[in-house]
Formats: sequence, structure tokens, C-alpha cells
Amino acid sequence: MSFKTLVFSKNRACQLELLLRSLPYPPSVLYTYTPEFQTGYEKLIKMYPKVNFIKEINFKSQLIDVVENSDYLLFLTDDDVMVSPFKEGCPEFREFREDLDVATLSLGLSSKVAGKKWEWRKYRGSRSLRMWGYPMSVDSCILRREDILSTILANEISNPNYLETHLNLNIPNRAKMMCFDS
Repeated sequence: MSFKTLVFSKNRACQLELLLRSLPYPPSVLYTYTPEFQTGYEKLIKMYPKVNFIKEINFKSQLIDVVENSDYLLFLTDDDVMVSPFKEGCPEFREFREDLDVATLSLGLSSKVAGKKWEWRKYRGSRSLRMWGYPMSVDSCILRREDILSTILANEISNPNYLETHLNLNIPNRAKMMCFDS
């Protein structure tokens, strides 16, 4: 079983630094910037030599390289912060791996709203509880390679927004989402 964390970043070196500081392990970072933000990323690369910084050249092909080499992927964005460290050996991750009815394990949602596991379709379309019906988020969610690779390969994906759109148009046939006990 292989697990990778991939962070998407554009023009937010300062926010990314806070995220990197909060992670208990070094992730991969697929990043891009406009010229005025180049210096910030250069500083981060020196500050975090264990992080796999991937300068975006072709978003889709670089994304495929990361996804193909992992069974499970935690997607984060540069404005996320890890408040409680996530570890691969934790009970929730084991439960997610074993329960094939669960589409995603969210690190950002609270069990106080819908419980630890819920049927996401019940919340689809809800304005106030939208994220509880949004299983394929690229923001603090763990997904299975088998659920996302074919969608990535079949669609024009040039940034994280297009990735999330296509993933949510092609949700795997798994009825539930889950999160950590809070």
C-alpha cells in the first residue's frame, strides 16, 4: 500500500509555508507562480529540502505521475493547515481502506455534523451543508487512485479547479463519506 500527499499551490508561498510547518511529514508540492512570487518559492525550496517541490510545467501529466505511483492520495491546497497530525496507521485511515463503500476520508469535516460516516447523497445540493455532499474535494480529502485515475486520464485537466470539477462529475459508486471523530 502506498500513500502520498500532494499539495497544490499558486502564488501563495507564505500560506504554503504555514501548511508545510504543520505537516508531520514532507509532501509533494505541485506549484506555479507569476514572476512577482518566484522569490517566495525559492526561499521555501531552501527551507524545506525534504519536500518534493514539482514546478508545474504540464499540470495533467505531472498530476498523473503522482497519482499513478500511489494507492491513496491526500490532496491539500496551499491555504490548508493541519491542526491535528494525520498518520497512515490511524484507525480512521485503516477503516477507510477496508470499507469499500466509502468514497473519501475527509480531514476537514467534523463528525459532530453528520457523524463519522454518512451517505453523502443526502447532503448533495444543501447550501449550508454542501461539503458533506461533496465527496471528491481536492481540499483535505483522501481518495483512492482507482477512483480518480481514469477520470484524470479522460479529461482536460489544467489546474486543481478542473480536477475537482471532473472528479465530482465522475463520483465513484461509493455511497458514503467519512471523517475523523471530533
